[in-house]
Amino acid sequence: MKMLTVVLLLVAASLTVQVGLPTGNRGAEDLHNTAAKVEGRVVNSVNGMPVPNVTLTLRSVSSPRPLKYVVTSDVGGGFLFDLVEPRRYELSGQKVGFLRESYGAERVGGNGTPLTVPGGQHMKGLVFKLTPQGVISGRVTDESGEPMERVSVGALRSKYWQNGKRVLQSVGGALTNDLGEYRIANLGPGSYHVMAHRGGGPPGLRVAHADVPSKLVPQTPEEGYLDTFYPGSLDPEGSMGIQVQAGAETSGVDITFQKTRVFRVRGEVVDASGQPVREASIALTNSKTGGMLHMTSLGGPPVANGKFEVTGVIPGTYDLVAQVTRNSQTLYARQPVSVADRNITDIVIRIPESVDVAGRVKVTGLDSENPRSASFRMEGIGIVLFPAEGFSLGPIPKPTNPQADGSFVLRQVVPDKVRIHISGIPPGWYAKSILTSGRERADGIVDLTSGGTVEIVLAVGAVEVTGSVVDADDKPTSGVTVSLVPKDGSRKMGTDLFRTAIADERGHFLLKDVAPGTYEVFAWQEAPEAINDAEFRQLFESKSTSLRVNESGREIVQLKVISAEDVAKATGSPR
Repeated sequence: MKMLTVVLLLVAASLTVQVGLPTGNRGAEDLHNTAAKVEGRVVNSVNGMPVPNVTLTLRSVSSPRPLKYVVTSDVGGGFLFDLVEPRRYELSGQKVGFLRESYGAERVGGNGTPLTVPGGQHMKGLVFKLTPQGVISGRVTDESGEPMERVSVGALRSKYWQNGKRVLQSVGGALTNDLGEYRIANLGPGSYHVMAHRGGGPPGLRVAHADVPSKLVPQTPEEGYLDTFYPGSLDPEGSMGIQVQAGAETSGVDITFQKTRVFRVRGEVVDASGQPVREASIALTNSKTGGMLHMTSLGGPPVANGKFEVTGVIPGTYDLVAQVTRNSQTLYARQPVSVADRNITDIVIRIPESVDVAGRVKVTGLDSENPRSASFRMEGIGIVLFPAEGFSLGPIPKPTNPQADGSFVLRQVVPDKVRIHISGIPPGWYAKSILTSGRERADGIVDLTSGGTVEIVLAVGAVEVTGSVVDADDKPTSGVTVSLVPKDGSRKMGTDLFRTAIADERGHFLLKDVAPGTYEVFAWQEAPEAINDAEFRQLFESKSTSLRVNESGREIVQLKVISAEDVAKATGSPR
């Protein structure tokens, strides 16, 4: 799989354009009587100077008829949206050499502050701060100092990812030229790790695809170029962080590509009866960064007769994943592989047979006098299984709908640990419990490796939680992500009861369909990927608010924002 680098050039239009003006039965006179104007100017967030030729977009929020207005800032940075229909809008701006941003965002790439545009009014004085890009540049050479051409160099940031893993995520990259030079642009301020990468896939993603085995395993030691972090480490733990400032170029970030001893992993994929499969796809993923795999399939060419070989493997712990497609059905298996100081040549990975899993949806709290009970429709419920570990394989399955009596059968399920996703739950209802063979699965993970039955209990009585968020000075703060999670330790790993919302321009938020129970509520200035991870949240329990939710009520809570600086300090990751 060849590396594909896409460069997006954000070219500001030279003419003012407006898109999405209301049409229909409303006449021109009616439009002019109710339409509003939105006026302001764009300035450089670093030096306060006006920024001309910025493309600004005003886009309606939660509107049944989406509206969009586009204008370009003038030589003095000024802009004017005319004939704007009264609505709530998000305002964003972009220009080459600057980062794309939303109006009112507390940080680059953060949530903006929605604008409420009243009818017939002229909003003035908006100041839109646009941040100039940061740049990292340098040179890549081999061990003898010779320049290396067409090497992919990536800028990566340390972030929490799925299942609580903290990994490096690629946020930008470039290819080296014939002099070995590279230049990574469009970076926001903060700390980055820089890595040189050769081969298929983006920087930060170490996936080796299998091929048909060679006839003989080489008897002499093999060497290969491996992902190398600045200034010259094969391990991300040994890399040096690069601090990038807004509007500045950090140059001289030179990398010497490292060669090291590599090994082979070869083996065979067999079916449930032990016979070699006709065709299979294989991938060996680094278990430390497995959460970075953004693919719905393994992506590599299939190997014939079940025989496979993965080359260029450095010592480490991996997940070996095999996938087989048969009669439009995707089957898979995974097993751990540890590579130390030798080639591995005798792995056998067995693809299981699929099974049918029977289940039932039960409901409690039905009351003919309760309007919420009248809204419940069993046929509207959808049930989908996703792997609880690793990544999803094959096409996303279609939801299974239960019969009128609540019974259902999940067809052709791969025996695995899975998460159950329930869709179509009507307002006021919630998933009270999930049971496997009569045993409740409070962690949200259902183990179907040995089959079993599934029971889902839905109940009426979910409530709304509303409130406001203030900063350290007790002033309302917008664009904050509010997350509500169960406080009961047995439910901390499940996400079916989690709820999130974004605070509006007044700092107000609304969480819908919250199940009765005890919760912790957090308000994040920057929403980390790890807000659903229990270990991560423990770092901020002193800054959360406890809340007891009762059936069919409405709870009100005021929250203090957890700043980006608080997160950086607690996790040891610079912004």
